[in-house]
Amino acid sequence: MKITRVDLKLKLNPKEQNMYASALLTVKNPSSIIDLMINNQLQWLEIKSEVERKNYYFTPEEKSIPEDHFLKSAKIWSIELPEELQNLDELLLSVRYSGQIESDPWTTNYLEAEGVELGLYVAYYPILNITDRLSFSLILQGPKGWTWIMNSERLKDCNCEVWVSEEPKIDLYLIGIPEDKAIEQDEPTRFWGLKRNYDKFADLDAHLEKFYNNIIEILGEPPLNHFKLVLVPREKGGMITRQGIIAMQDNIPESIITENRDILLLKWIHEMCHFWFNKTSVETYHNWIDEALSDYCALFIARFEFGEKFYRNQIEGIKTKIRESSDLVPLKNITRQHEKADLLFYKYGSLIFHEISEEIGEESFKLFLSEFSKKSLKATQITTRDLVSTLKKINNRDWESFLNEKIDRIPSI
Repeated sequence: MKITRVDLKLKLNPKEQNMYASALLTVKNPSSIIDLMINNQLQWLEIKSEVERKNYYFTPEEKSIPEDHFLKSAKIWSIELPEELQNLDELLLSVRYSGQIESDPWTTNYLEAEGVELGLYVAYYPILNITDRLSFSLILQGPKGWTWIMNSERLKDCNCEVWVSEEPKIDLYLIGIPEDKAIEQDEPTRFWGLKRNYDKFADLDAHLEKFYNNIIEILGEPPLNHFKLVLVPREKGGMITRQGIIAMQDNIPESIITENRDILLLKWIHEMCHFWFNKTSVETYHNWIDEALSDYCALFIARFEFGEKFYRNQIEGIKTKIRESSDLVPLKNITRQHEKADLLFYKYGSLIFHEISEEIGEESFKLFLSEFSKKSLKATQITTRDLVSTLKKINNRDWESFLNEKIDRIPSI
């Protein structure tokens, strides 16, 4: 059972920090019980379905949340289908809800007067499984004088704010700010969002463009070629990447931009690589592939610009972090929520790909990246088995045993 499409109508009032929404959910192969997740502070107004001209109304019941529940700011609500609706191939659920938004633990999503950033992490639209990939439409009624961006195509020749994606995506990511506070888009720039600190980043525009083209040379064309690096008004939370968007807080100290420019660019390259590598489930250990590949790809590509010494220093820095870390566990035993996930998925995973690159050589590794990026773009979901098969295609050896040895055991450097 999964949701395959969401058609959402959304009314936002950032000043009052509340919203009203109606949505039509397409549920494939519905079970007798449907568990919907929605933000803690949102209240159901109506849930119904019309089948053969008969309306069925449902009263959701709150369900207990497991400790390892990924969406910490969402509740789970169950509805029970009558017997006559339980054998359908597809069910259309019509829902209405309203309220405020409780932010996620990383405070990356919010609905405030200074700006709006909404996505999967706060379940501002109903979610069945966080791994469901949805096609969608979103019709937005927002305050006058605001500008908006989303991880999909915006309909042109329309007086209202409408986005549509027939390609299934893992998220409906929406960002908005007041127009008078926005970066002017008169001249071509990869930046979008708040203008208050834009001058600090503007000189990096050319570098951003250059690295993006370098990535394309190796990985091929991305699904969307008009991405924006979006400067948002939150205080923390790091970077969030969705197709066509990299969102980050705009309050980074200028010293980081000037004195650690190469590291900042490296992080941006990592996030750009996620346009290609984003098909693993965050609920399983397989997610290490997307994070490690993006992390190591960034190093692999930056090596040609920043030099061999920079590259080797980064690799040695990762090794030192792992050597100095205590209580490490096998990568295969954890998910993204584990306290060591960043170190194991991103950093230790990078070392795995570094070793592969060293063993098969630079040119063969480029071929592997090209092949695997194509597979990732076409796939609905990627697992470690897909990684093994692609490596074997490029270099015919026992990569399954190699990877199992790396991910089944506690890291040893």
